[in-house]
Amino acid sequence: MTRQSGSVRRQRGAFIFVTPLLLTTIALLSVMALDGARLYGVRNDLQNQANAAATAGADAAQSCGGVDVSLETMKNRALAAAQAQGFQGGVDDLEVRFGVLVDNPSAPGELAFQPVDDIAASNTVYVSLSSEQSISRLLPEAVLGSVTLNARSAARKAVQATIGMAGSTAGVNAGLLGGVLGAAFGNPSYSLDPTSLNSLENTFVEIEELLAELGVDTVEDMLPLTADNLAAALREIAGNATPAGELLDEMVHAVGIDTLQIADVLAVVEGTEVPGDSQVELYGLVTTLLLNVLREQQDQNGVPLSLSNLGDAGLPLIAAIDEASLNARLFVDRAPKYLAGATARKNSDGNWVSEFYAPDISLELEVAAQILPVNLLGLVEFEIASLTIPLAIDLGGGTGYLTSTRCARGLETTVEFGMELQRQVLELTTGRIDTSTGDLVPEPIDTEIGRISLLFGALSVDPILNLEAELEGAIPGDTDTVMLDPNYPLYCSPSNGCYRLEHQDPGGSLSALALKLNVSDLSLLQGSLGGVDLTPLVAMIEPLLTDLLFDVTDNLTEAVVAPLLQALGVGVGGLSVTVSHAEQGRLVQLIENIDLIN
Repeated sequence: MTRQSGSVRRQRGAFIFVTPLLLTTIALLSVMALDGARLYGVRNDLQNQANAAATAGADAAQSCGGVDVSLETMKNRALAAAQAQGFQGGVDDLEVRFGVLVDNPSAPGELAFQPVDDIAASNTVYVSLSSEQSISRLLPEAVLGSVTLNARSAARKAVQATIGMAGSTAGVNAGLLGGVLGAAFGNPSYSLDPTSLNSLENTFVEIEELLAELGVDTVEDMLPLTADNLAAALREIAGNATPAGELLDEMVHAVGIDTLQIADVLAVVEGTEVPGDSQVELYGLVTTLLLNVLREQQDQNGVPLSLSNLGDAGLPLIAAIDEASLNARLFVDRAPKYLAGATARKNSDGNWVSEFYAPDISLELEVAAQILPVNLLGLVEFEIASLTIPLAIDLGGGTGYLTSTRCARGLETTVEFGMELQRQVLELTTGRIDTSTGDLVPEPIDTEIGRISLLFGALSVDPILNLEAELEGAIPGDTDTVMLDPNYPLYCSPSNGCYRLEHQDPGGSLSALALKLNVSDLSLLQGSLGGVDLTPLVAMIEPLLTDLLFDVTDNLTEAVVAPLLQALGVGVGGLSVTVSHAEQGRLVQLIENIDLIN
């Protein structure tokens, strides 16, 4: 019993010695657990602040910030959002960079942030925050020291748009779709009922539905398919029995359509992933497809225009001209593309990634007419026996760039689009079109004048005067920055589809052409009276003939060329831009602890 009592006393002594150590260890572990939880909470708060700062700063990136974007605006927005989450530092305590998201080379399948030099090329904002914290609040910092906590986030915000571009009139009307379609289908008598146009304008096609009809999964898989597949799929979606379906059925069999790819008609910006519920306007796709088909099948003679169909479209001046006296041919030098996934920023080369353009079309006219007798000051009367005026017009088209978008914020449900529109130079000359280059080749007006009568006497002769003259004129191109009005609503109605926002830029008028007429030759080919030289008479007539020809060609452009261009939907230097769909929600992305690529 004595030994056991001694053992107990020794154990009690050991417990007395160990217990304070155990209590101290437990206290230290408790303090460390509390400090760890505190540091973990601080780190979480810091990450939340970085997330809020990056998300707010992304509103000021090029693809989302509207017209005026700057690093200062990004920093101020990021700081305000971080401080709302409890951040105690100032603007200098934030690291804010602008750039883009790219594939991470060190971690395949993940994204990384890459800064860019030009803020106009940005769609993402990177924010890094740091905070130095004592390792322990209870123990002296001199003993345990401090630790620097870091948090970094990148947020991307952008608006995607679907954009079509045409000439200055309100789309392409029955003139082009009625007259030129006949040439495309090999059926000159083809006429398009206005109901077909209405059905086209009011119909939208979802990308997802189009992919299903084509039997592919992504837009990238769709683009290499041929354009006749596209026309057939659109026909099925529109309905075979509808006017639009009947029109598309004609297009499926058009000559040259099977040599085109869908990528020639529908372009996707930089391989952007287009959401399946994005909508494309059927009207824009069909007219773009048509112009591409015409360009594919035209030869050196271009596409002959049916003036009777153009007259039926409401152009009485053209309808009243005998077709034998006016021949018109259309040349599509550059066909447009329908643009999907358009965003407002530049690429690494400094070019806007979303470029769209109106068709570059040339028109060739040849007018043959007879003019009534002309009286010169009551002294001389003459008539023009024949007059042939070949006119070549290069409409030049136009180019547009999506340069700014302001994202919807807060309770707003609309986005703002800003565009730069460049009108090309319109050229007109007497001559022909070189189909190999698209250049205008000047040729003179060919005129023969006969039956000159001296009214003050009984003299009347039938000489033949030859007149050659060249006419040229141009409307210079220019560049404008426009803001589409009103702002575009993001909501698409289940019954009416998406909003259709169209900007009409009227451009110029043919009356603005600075016409210049150069008489290159006026000579007496045949005719005299008893050996009397008629050369002085020719010199008297020359000023009047110059004025007469100028008036004839000037009136010709206003009375024939201007309405013909209106019927073709190409306008005079003007542009028409249509936004048929916009998407923002899927393009907002926030990534924590993202890698930074220098």
